[in-house]
Amino acid sequence: MMKPSHPSAGTDHLGRIPSESSWSAVADREACRRGLIYLVGLGPGDTDLVTLKAARLLKDADRVYCFDFLREEVARFARPEALTVVSPLLMGRSVAPGAEGLTPELSERARQAVRARAEFVSQVRALVNAGRTVVFADSGDPTLFSPWFWIERAFAELRIEVVPGASSFNAANAVLHLGVTVGSEVSLSAGTAPLGSGEECPLPTTRVIFTHRFKARDVLPQLAARYPADTPVALVCEASRSSQEVITGTVGTVLDKINGRDLPHLYVIDVGDGLVPAMSARSGCPVDPSDGPTRREDRVIAAGVPS
Repeated sequence: MMKPSHPSAGTDHLGRIPSESSWSAVADREACRRGLIYLVGLGPGDTDLVTLKAARLLKDADRVYCFDFLREEVARFARPEALTVVSPLLMGRSVAPGAEGLTPELSERARQAVRARAEFVSQVRALVNAGRTVVFADSGDPTLFSPWFWIERAFAELRIEVVPGASSFNAANAVLHLGVTVGSEVSLSAGTAPLGSGEECPLPTTRVIFTHRFKARDVLPQLAARYPADTPVALVCEASRSSQEVITGTVGTVLDKINGRDLPHLYVIDVGDGLVPAMSARSGCPVDPSDGPTRREDRVIAAGVPS
């Protein structure tokens, strides 16, 4: 491929055409002149769990984007003039307006989301190309069910650094004193797909369901179709926050415990035999997970302990 010969089109000050290595150096310098994008996890809710790096990036950023549910937490660190609360239309997966099965209202919302995302991407690119530092703030860890997951693809040509944070998964384990690596197989789920029934696949020792997008009353009946009724369940609500609450029971009893209650938006459901040691400890009858599988009669006693 011919290289441009005009000085304004890529030659040096003497009119010489740069070598291949020089072209790479020029590209690197252009990239360095651009700003940076950070996808930053702020932890499960307790501000003491925000990492030093996350706090520094929020403080120094030229622009910080977050959704409204995270506004107060981000405002503790970001400069007011840098903070921008974005539309919920930018949250999560984009749906094509013409997708099958959409109602007219949902089709119109999908069209609005497409327009909003295109405008937003253009604004962010302009900031980065002007050398600005942009932070996308997320709760928990941004690699686990993040509403910002789509930015990696939208800005694939730009430099993005992901800054991990403690997840509600970690916070729930801490609340339950649950060591998930001791003789356990753990499955993480967003709970957006049916759990199924029957024996088409083995059940994990502990299933952890992030409940950002559905209600416990919808998923617990699905769990009842997959697990024995005496399987222990724990709902950890608002893990690490001042409003933190733990609701324990079994697959067969937990629905009765939450009926009539207004559960918060943020909570995690843990279900499975991997909960036995932790829930036995809550009852004052600790079980050593190294002893092997726990007897079902022990599990029933442990699982019935209220939070």
